[in-house]
Amino acid sequence: MEKLRINVRTKNETIPLSSPEPKRPLPSADAGKEKGFPHGNPPGDPGIRRPLFAWWVREESDEELIGWGSPYSGRKRGRKKEGRIRSVITAVAGAVLLGGLMGLVTMTLFFSDDADFSNRTIDSHLREMPSDVEKSGIGKEGQEKSEEKAGEEKGYRLPELTAVLIQGGTFEKRSGALETVRKKRSEGRAAVSTEESPFRIYRGIAMEEKEARTVAALLKEKGEEIQLKKVAIADKPLSLSGVSREKSRQDISGLIKKGHHVFRLMGEKSAEGLRNQGSVSLEPVWQEVFQNYSDVAQTAPELEKVIPHRAKPHLVQMVRGLDQVVQNSRGYQKEPGTATFWQIQEGLVRYALAYEKFVDALR
Repeated sequence: MEKLRINVRTKNETIPLSSPEPKRPLPSADAGKEKGFPHGNPPGDPGIRRPLFAWWVREESDEELIGWGSPYSGRKRGRKKEGRIRSVITAVAGAVLLGGLMGLVTMTLFFSDDADFSNRTIDSHLREMPSDVEKSGIGKEGQEKSEEKAGEEKGYRLPELTAVLIQGGTFEKRSGALETVRKKRSEGRAAVSTEESPFRIYRGIAMEEKEARTVAALLKEKGEEIQLKKVAIADKPLSLSGVSREKSRQDISGLIKKGHHVFRLMGEKSAEGLRNQGSVSLEPVWQEVFQNYSDVAQTAPELEKVIPHRAKPHLVQMVRGLDQVVQNSRGYQKEPGTATFWQIQEGLVRYALAYEKFVDALR
């Protein structure tokens, strides 16, 4: 049986694969010496020529090594690692510094020495500062607070007067108040009317609330309606802008201290006299009362020259109130009686009301 032959023809001729050429050993200096040349190579022989591309020779001589990086790749990786460490340290230090700064700012905002109000708070834009409200003069209350604050900063303290006034009625018209005063005085009891509306009628005064209740009980026996009113006059510093000299201010304080001393001594004695139906002696305090009153009466005319004009009438009324107290105390020693203590009470009320007006005039 004949074998079939299949002939495959192509348009292009098949190119046979080239077989690798055998490596030829490179001539060396020893080979030249073997041929009788003492210096290794014969004259005119250029020897081993350096290939044009050195990397091709290295690659051909060392086929097992394959270098994928540059000769300096190791050094660059070291620098890159150091740079990353430095960046991490810088980031951590910056975070710690920023956190500490924010904490300090927060502590300053919420724990500052200004416990009332701070314009550095987060919601400070939602409301006005107290200082801005006071400066703008919105409302009478804000203006009064501003004046009181200024007085406390530059203030001068006058002697304080505390007492309990015994009030017996209020009138809208002055005529009704004066008629009531005349009626009560004709009955042998004290009655003093204020000079401004509403016109209040004061029936007496005491140094403490217990004494005031005792005096008020005597008036309630006659069916009168009585109320107690605590007062604290000159309890805050004043500016005393109208009195420039320091010596004049000290003289004013000295006069008021002596007047207050008479006020307190006779206030206690008069309340005791009313409680005991007039059986009380003024001898233990009389010399002290008279001496302090004399000093006030002699000093007052000189102080009228240095105090503001609006305060002069009230200083005069203070002296007149003390004069009424001293004159009736002297009369009681000659002719004791309960009615005299009511007149002393009336003089004490006049002194307290006048001192309140005097302090207001010096603000």
